[in-house]
Amino acid sequence: MNMRWTLPGVARSSAMAMALVLFPIAAPGEQAIWELGTLTCDVAPEAQPTPNEPGQGRAALCRFRPGDKGVEETYIGTFQFIGQEKLSSASRTIILVVKAPVSKKVTAALLQQTYSADVSTGARRQSPLVGAKDSSLVLQSAAAQAEQPSMALGQTLEAIIMIAELRLASSPA
Repeated sequence: MNMRWTLPGVARSSAMAMALVLFPIAAPGEQAIWELGTLTCDVAPEAQPTPNEPGQGRAALCRFRPGDKGVEETYIGTFQFIGQEKLSSASRTIILVVKAPVSKKVTAALLQQTYSADVSTGARRQSPLVGAKDSSLVLQSAAAQAEQPSMALGQTLEAIIMIAELRLASSPA
């Protein structure tokens, strides 16, 4: 078989491959998902639970950095974990990738809502956190997608986040 490569043919193939990487494709009826940015959260040490308030979660201060659109916002929140006995009592940083349909616009207070994990994902694995009010917004641990290209890097979590609640603290917008 005689194969000939021409410069225009190679350039066209390279351009098509690059377009597939830059512009996600969804199946008919589905929306393409895109990384909007990263949410970096400094999680405070766990407070000692009291008999009246057992397991209220851990306070967090988070910074949302949109990829290429929008301005950085600060959120305060609460994270509830399972497997917390393995989580050190020291504060730690968690990096989450914010994903949404390509059509989603970055607006002020976009992330303000409660997110919960899908319990059917299985033990010892962090599932994406899905928004309760706007389920098109998903927070995914940067460590959970280490095999995939991403805007963020993270460390493997020793505990699994089950619920995250975020409230806007400040936004320059």
